[in-house]
Amino acid sequence: MLDVKGAPAKAAEDIQVYISTSNVEVGEVEEAATIRRGEYYTFLDFRAKPKVGEAVIAAAARGLEAATAKLEVEGPTPSKLSVYVAPPVIPADGKPKNVIAVQVQAENGAPIASNREIHVHLTTSSTMVGSVPAVVTIAKGESHAVAPFIPALLPGIVNVTASAHGLEPADAAIEVAVLPLNVTVEAPSAARINQTYTVSVTVTADGFPVQGAALKWTVTGGEILAGENLTDVNGNAQLTLKQKSETLKITVQAAKLGYATAVASKSVTAIVPKPPSTPTLNILGFEIPLLTVMTIIAVIVAAMLCTYTYLKRKARKT
Repeated sequence: MLDVKGAPAKAAEDIQVYISTSNVEVGEVEEAATIRRGEYYTFLDFRAKPKVGEAVIAAAARGLEAATAKLEVEGPTPSKLSVYVAPPVIPADGKPKNVIAVQVQAENGAPIASNREIHVHLTTSSTMVGSVPAVVTIAKGESHAVAPFIPALLPGIVNVTASAHGLEPADAAIEVAVLPLNVTVEAPSAARINQTYTVSVTVTADGFPVQGAALKWTVTGGEILAGENLTDVNGNAQLTLKQKSETLKITVQAAKLGYATAVASKSVTAIVPKPPSTPTLNILGFEIPLLTVMTIIAVIVAAMLCTYTYLKRKARKT
């Protein structure tokens, strides 16, 4: 407490002081404190958080002019950089990918929130394989920054180096590769002639779906009614077919920049109705078609009738 001249003044009675902070991200204060009668001041706790930065602490009490003070929270002194790459292998497709993280660390290797803005210079060991931005900035109060890597169309391995004034540099390797594609075709095992059905294809690489893979369909023994020529976000595409022969064969080729072309195929067999079975009779252990038996009986009956008629006419003439 101060008097009008700015000199310390004793409290005539207990005074309740209300405390607040402008930045709870860097720390917290007690909401109230008491200056006891006959005292000039009191103490209160400030609980700093891991984030560095500044906060304005304000104190107010009834009948007294409020006061403020600036408090700065500083973290450990930055000592070195570290570079992380995830995933470490990317396709050679020429498209930027945010796979590089540059982290500021204390001397013991623990990540820390930077107490200043740090401009990190990035370089690669071979621009023929890939490139990075010249500078990435770690903001004050942050522990890292993310940077893109732009792969070339040629496979290879490069080292990405990060350096900043007053800090130990670091590097990490990135592999640019032509990744193999895996193509799976799903179709019914059998269908009726002229039946319409849908075939699905899934394209993946290293277990992850590949979006935007170009598909080339080839169908023999059937008719293509509709189809998709690019895979969606889940790596899927569909084709609608009509079965036109006893065997339909589907072949699909998948291709995408940065990936090795892959081919898969599937066959669908037509369901051919079986002719109705012919009834048979077992005669002396032999299965003889009923129609054959009936034909033989008819022939025998006809022969007997002819013989009977012949004999009857002959008897009349005599």
